[in-house]
Amino acid sequence: MVKMERSCQDQWEASPAKVTSRFRLSFTSSSSSSAYYSPICGFGWRLKYVINTEKATLDLYWDPHLCYEMGLDKITVSVQILNTGNSQEYQKSLEGLCMSGGVKRLCSGYTVTQKRPIEIVLSLLFDSSIGLSFPSPQPRANVFLLEFLDASLTRPSPADTKLYLYSARKGHQATRPKSLFVSSNTLRNSAFYWETSTQFSY
Repeated sequence: MVKMERSCQDQWEASPAKVTSRFRLSFTSSSSSSAYYSPICGFGWRLKYVINTEKATLDLYWDPHLCYEMGLDKITVSVQILNTGNSQEYQKSLEGLCMSGGVKRLCSGYTVTQKRPIEIVLSLLFDSSIGLSFPSPQPRANVFLLEFLDASLTRPSPADTKLYLYSARKGHQATRPKSLFVSSNTLRNSAFYWETSTQFSY
C-alpha cells in the first residue's frame, strides 16, 4: 500500500503570494500499480500520483481539484522530490498555469525504492498582477476546513458531533434549542476561541 501524508502545515508567504506544501510518500506494503491522491492543500488543490510497481517509477501530477473553477492564472507550479538516504533529487517548474487548466504532469518516471520513503515539496507561486495577498502566518484552521469540505463532497456526512444552540429567550432562560452538527476533528483543530476566551476544552 502507498501512503502520502502531510509532513507539516502549509507555508504561506505574503509577498510574492506563495504556498508551499510538504508531503512524505511511503510504502507500507506491496501494492499494485494504481493512482492515488495526496491530502488537500492550499485553496483546495492536491497531488495525483501514479506508482508503477513493475518499473518502480513514480508519475506526479498537479490537480486543481476543489479550486478548478477559480479564475486564477499566471501560476508557477514547482515540485521537488527528495529521496531520503539517496542523493537522487528531482526538481521541475511549470509556468503560466491556470486553475481551470486541469491536471498537469509534474514528474514522469522518477525511480523509487519501495523500502525507502521520499519527501515531496509542492509550491505554487502567484503572479503579482493577480493581486493576491495572504496573511502570514495563515490560520491553521483553513487546512482542516478544506479537508472537511472535501469529505462532505466525496463521502457520507463527516459530522459526528451534535451541539445545541438556543434561538430564543424567555425571561432569564434560553429556549427553542436548535441542533448543530459538526466534525469533531475540525472543531478540535479550530476551537482556539473556546480554549482562550472561555477556558472550555473540547
